[in-house]
Amino acid sequence: MALLVTVVGFDEKFAVRSFLRRGRTQVTEVLAVRPSRADPRSDRALNALKSLLEEASVPISVMELDQLDFVSSVAKVAKWVRRSSHSEFVVNLSSGMRIVGLEVLAAFLLLNLDAEVEVEAEDFSGFTTWRTTDLLPTDMDPKTLELLRLVRQGLSVTEVANRTRLSVTTAWRRLKRMEEARLLWREGDKLSLTLKGEVYLAISEK
Repeated sequence: MALLVTVVGFDEKFAVRSFLRRGRTQVTEVLAVRPSRADPRSDRALNALKSLLEEASVPISVMELDQLDFVSSVAKVAKWVRRSSHSEFVVNLSSGMRIVGLEVLAAFLLLNLDAEVEVEAEDFSGFTTWRTTDLLPTDMDPKTLELLRLVRQGLSVTEVANRTRLSVTTAWRRLKRMEEARLLWREGDKLSLTLKGEVYLAISEK
């Protein structure tokens, strides 16, 4: 069960769509974040979101930030999230002021909390998602990049060991560290790259 943290701007549609993609079976509470100096359009959007959530019997809390005070805003979000009882988080940054969205994202990064982040296109044509842990830096060396390339080819742990002339134990140990760094997923002997692994590999290629 997740806490949905959503930045609210002049239009509630992005927050509503984020909630409806999951429903109350997955989202048990919503935290709506907006600037303290909101205008009537933001009030209307927030009231529409509250109405939907009331019908779904999902509680909503509203947090207002002094968006120009980065330190206090990030701390306010971080303290609220840390006090919550949730272990799963969805962060929707599709609407609202950009600076407020960055403050919310910064709070999760500084807490080192694993959260699903989503941003929807302004024309509703689609959305992209990633996890906050995908943004944590990882030291890359030539061997790690070589292993990422082999994983992208769909090789198993045993096949990776054979191609790199490592023992299966050594290959497994290195791949395990890469899994812990969220560079790849491993199910038994089957390997696949995470979004973070794909990005690091793309950056390394000329």
